[in-house]
Amino acid sequence: MRLGRSLHAKHALLVGLAFGGAIAYGLHAAASLLAGGGIQVLNLKVLERGVRRLVGPAGPASGALGVGLNSLRFVLFIGLVLGVAMQTPVRHGAFAVGLLLVVPALIWQGVEEARRARTS
Repeated sequence: MRLGRSLHAKHALLVGLAFGGAIAYGLHAAASLLAGGGIQVLNLKVLERGVRRLVGPAGPASGALGVGLNSLRFVLFIGLVLGVAMQTPVRHGAFAVGLLLVVPALIWQGVEEARRARTS
């Protein structure tokens, strides 16, 4: 559970810092960044829960069911992103930045885990 919370904390920190920087471009840009970041928070949480069910100690979910649920999550995520991007007046650049801030958070998490594993 520690890994998930740590990744979420890193992602939230990066979204917060980017939000602070986006305010210089106006509240519309900052709100668009938060919309993208918020969608990614939801996506990460649902993905984490699905992976825990697949590989958790309570026993793996059935293979077909697990793949089906993960596929459904992906389709819903893409639909939400496209719906927000096309049907709302978000600033697309700031919205994309909010969505993509998970990438540096994942790299940061991976580097920390690698260092921890190397020193153990």
